[in-house]
Amino acid sequence: MPIYPTLTQIAQVSALGIFSGPQASFASAQAIVSRLKRGQEWANKRLPGVIGRFAEFSPVEVSLPLVERRSSMRLWAQFAEDWGVQLQSAPRILTARGALGVLARRSLSVSGPNGGVACIVAPNVLEAGIRGKFDLGDWAKWVALRGAVDVWLSSRTPFFEEYCRELVPVASIDPIDAQELSRQLLVRDCIIDVFMDSLTPKDLSSVKWIDAHRPADFMVDGALVTLLGGLVPQGVIQARREMASYVREVVAGPGLESILTPRMWPSFQ
Repeated sequence: MPIYPTLTQIAQVSALGIFSGPQASFASAQAIVSRLKRGQEWANKRLPGVIGRFAEFSPVEVSLPLVERRSSMRLWAQFAEDWGVQLQSAPRILTARGALGVLARRSLSVSGPNGGVACIVAPNVLEAGIRGKFDLGDWAKWVALRGAVDVWLSSRTPFFEEYCRELVPVASIDPIDAQELSRQLLVRDCIIDVFMDSLTPKDLSSVKWIDAHRPADFMVDGALVTLLGGLVPQGVIQARREMASYVREVVAGPGLESILTPRMWPSFQ
């Protein structure tokens, strides 16, 4: 029986083949780090008010350390292994390695593996900010707030992680469980979007521009689904639209607070 490498081992080797970030001057790199640190302070102050628009706020200690791409690749691998991902075939190794590469180059943050921590991938924030022609100060605040909302949601819904940990080991052998895992990952992301989409120019002066030009989530969504062994027959874009529609119906009906419990959290099986 062949012995396959672990995800962490693959990430350690693959990280040697990527740059820690895009080409940028030292001044630009230092500036985005400073902006993100200020953004974290702003996000911590704004978090209770933003959460309170749709749910009952429960205090949480938010940590948003900054990392570069190579470190983010290793963190994503640790996250997946922590959730039970095992590589048991050569094709699975190839798809997982590709997913790690996309996540390292595209994700703005790495959340999940450390509970109350969302690691911000500073080089990706800078690259996306320049590409989108954002006000980098506002963009850093937006990214930090999204990370803070992510951490809050993790603390509020620990049962989500428990459920996904149950799905990951069986996703490779049961397409129904693989599809359920994918929907769970996407619906959680859409819940975070509810809070972020509620921002107005009173919160961030350039938020409308950010909303219109920020990076599409489907590439990161697809890579995360692939890494964890999920399955999306209709495609990630369509699946995300379906989950977004479901979340909007909840918000318009009983309200988001109604599903943030183990008994009412949605299952799509």
